Amino acid sequence: MGRHAAKEAAQKARREQLSRLRCTRPLTPEERAEEALLERRLAGRLWAREQAETETRIARKLARGDA
Repeated sequence: MGRHAAKEAAQKARREQLSRLRCTRPLTPEERAEEALLERRLAGRLWAREQAETETRIARKLARGDA
């Protein structure tokens, strides 16, 4: 597993841990802030992946002359 994949896996595990914790008790302000940060990071990664897919699709269309 690469460094980035390991980091993403650790963040996912922590998000899941906070989610389970939320079911048992209210999160502390620090935990809520950490949860929000992890969610923003996830959203950023998803956006970047979608952006890369869109750019690849556009590049293929331009290369074929479909634009």
